[in-house]
Amino acid sequence: MYDQSVIVFERYLQRLSVMMNRLEAYAETASKQEAILQTSLAPGMFPLVQQARTAIGFSMRTCYPLAGLEIPEIESHEDTVADLRRQIKEAERYLQALSARNFTKAAEREIVTTAGFKELRLGGETFLTQYALPNFFFHLSMAYAILRQCGVPVGKGDFDGFHEYPAGFAF
Repeated sequence: MYDQSVIVFERYLQRLSVMMNRLEAYAETASKQEAILQTSLAPGMFPLVQQARTAIGFSMRTCYPLAGLEIPEIESHEDTVADLRRQIKEAERYLQALSARNFTKAAEREIVTTAGFKELRLGGETFLTQYALPNFFFHLSMAYAILRQCGVPVGKGDFDGFHEYPAGFAF
């Protein structure tokens, strides 16, 4: 389960970093960046900064319990692109500290977590495939959607790192 968790999160945390690059290039001033970071798609939804933090947090909330280890805490200091970058780097370092050996019994572990205000008890495989990965990608997708809504020139290739389109192509 190491490849299905750690490797996936490492890749997509890098993609989140690419999207932060696009945000910085588009919104050159701190005040413009802050305005975009505080944008949400609809009332009651997390703003971009919290969508990104939640995605980052899901990488830890997933991999460490699957490895049978305590979840490391990544603190948020401020609502800035620089702090999100720091959090991404910190999460990447924590993920790199894990090895495939940590995951030998991951599928058999019972993972206790919360979904909003609901406590969940799930087997490792169900936890990863039906809860954690979909939630990570939900929050990553919301961050992408907010960036697009704000005019930041991000595309599918920025999100997944595979797609390429010619300049000016609507993606």
